[in-house]
Amino acid sequence: MAIKEKNGNINGSIGNEVYRTVKGRTIVQSRPAYVTQTIASRRAASEFALVSTTAGALRKSMSAIYDGYDPEMITRMTAAVRRSFSGCSNKAVLERDLHDGDLSPFLGFQFNNRSPLNKILKVRPSITIDEDGHVDFLLPVIDHRQHLMYRRSLAQFQVTLRLSLFAFNFRKEYYISYPSAAAELRISGESPIHFRLEPLIPDGVTLFACVSLHYYTEDSLSGRKNVNSKEWSPAEIMAARHFREGNTDAESAESLMKDTLPGYKGNSILKECGVLAPSLI
Repeated sequence: MAIKEKNGNINGSIGNEVYRTVKGRTIVQSRPAYVTQTIASRRAASEFALVSTTAGALRKSMSAIYDGYDPEMITRMTAAVRRSFSGCSNKAVLERDLHDGDLSPFLGFQFNNRSPLNKILKVRPSITIDEDGHVDFLLPVIDHRQHLMYRRSLAQFQVTLRLSLFAFNFRKEYYISYPSAAAELRISGESPIHFRLEPLIPDGVTLFACVSLHYYTEDSLSGRKNVNSKEWSPAEIMAARHFREGNTDAESAESLMKDTLPGYKGNSILKECGVLAPSLI
């Protein structure tokens, strides 16, 4: 309802118009529109929140393998999780999480596109994760002058190649960072690099295998000094696999060192929506 004051000014509303007086002048505005979200739009918004918190937990949990990332990395990780969720066609929105998802969007993921590992290391390693959780990695003999990029002169830096494994359980909100395997990429090296890791894997986790290059200088006075940075930090997700069943007994799985997923709010989001499916509990 609008009221006309003694001075002739009108304050209040008439239909979809709102009248108010500012410094003696009458201003007319349209009434704000109220938008009613559909159930579908609310579910889509909630799944986007689930995707975002999953992506954040992944990149923070694996942050030890890189010293810096490019400005678009966060967006790329979120997009990879979104594609992973969308790849699960047999479950509806908010009835699926990363453990139901397609893992192919993560393969080849670069944590730093300023120094992508697939361009820095020009010979592609092979890596497999078998159904028993055994991880085999092989890098053939390389010519360092042709197949490995250095930041500056060849003589200044040395390089360590590291294979890192991470197991994630989003439903129980923990992850495991396993001890990594490492080897020096020496200029005079004439042998391939082969790792075989046999981690204990609990039921219901998703395992990621990442490869990273760590450049350093070393002398007798200051020792070893890491020279990776936000501009130069090659690191990549090379393999991933779901494990509905692990490769160890419950007691051994319980004894593994587990860390809380950093910032993960996925289960809270699902509970707030009232759609936490039995399969996600």
